[in-house]
Order: sequence, then structure tokens, then C-alpha cells
Amino acid sequence: EEGEEGEEGGGVCDHPPKECPGGCGGTDADGTTNTNGECLSYDYNGLSISSRKCLTSSIFCSVRCSCSPGHFGSSCLKSSEEFTAAKTQRKNMLETLGKVRLLQDIDTESTRQQASGMRTLLENVEELDKEGREIGIRLLSGVTKGGLRPEVRISEGTGRSLAEAVSSLMEDVTDVTDDSSSDSD
Repeated sequence: EEGEEGEEGGGVCDHPPKECPGGCGGTDADGTTNTNGECLSYDYNGLSISSRKCLTSSIFCSVRCSCSPGHFGSSCLKSSEEFTAAKTQRKNMLETLGKVRLLQDIDTESTRQQASGMRTLLENVEELDKEGREIGIRLLSGVTKGGLRPEVRISEGTGRSLAEAVSSLMEDVTDVTDDSSSDSD
């Protein structure tokens, strides 16, 4: 039976609460304590909810690590320098995928590969600056338009990859800023 842990009436929860990546705000899979941030749960509308209500079985909630000052990334384990380098690298990889896409024939296999690559690169949307997100949106638009051609067959997996890429880009990331204004070197 699905339910909240400690549910009244003796119900048992078969689905535990979702956990943040890297054990943020707790302990990760290898037993290492990560106190660099707090794992927070959000409902479908992006409103904060009790972590006990955000179960692994639900698609209507998500968890995200809110990092303490000086800590960055999806699990708050990166320094400022590492986080900046990750953003630059992720943006560069999206740009490269966009250039490769223009060289490939538009067919079922290339669309599958591009969708999978985008899903992976857009998974940690907090590691994209404003320009990186815009590149991701343009790339997603191009791949999706190509997927509408009659000769391209979109499998369930490819469709899921495209949907996950869209979902990642729609995530409310409050700390996304235009980093070019802060570069003084």
C-alpha cells in the first residue's frame, strides 16, 4: 500500500521518500555525511512540501538540494571553481552536440542519439548559465522539429528522453544568472 511513513491506521509505506543526489543534507549511499546543504521537497507547482509527502512512487513532486554558502552543484559537493568549470563544460558540450546535429542526416537513430545526449546534458540544469539554457532550448527545438518528419520514428525511449529534457529546462532554478556580467578578468 502506498502512503506516508507512520500513517495513522497502521498503514505501511511501501514507497519511501525521495532523496537528494549525493546524500545532500544527510548520508549518501557509501555512508558519507554531506552537510553542505539541505534536501528540500517540492510539489508539482514548485511549492515546498514535507519530504514525507514526496515519495519515490510520485511523479508529482521532486527533491532538490539547497546548498549552504560556498557549496554548489546538485549535491552541493562542488567548489565555486568546480561549479564554474562544470557550467562552461556543459555549455560547450551542448554547442558541440548542436554542431554535430547539423552534420547528421535526420533519421530515427540520429534523433534517438541526440535526444539521449540532450537528456544527459540537461539533467543538471543548475549547471547551466542563461546562455547554456538558451542553447539547450534551441537544440531541443531543432531535434524535436526533425523528429516530426514522416521518415523518423520516435520510440517510447526517445520520447521519454525529449520529455525529460523539456522537464529539466522548465525547472525553476533560482540561482541561474548571466555569469558574463560577473567576469572581471
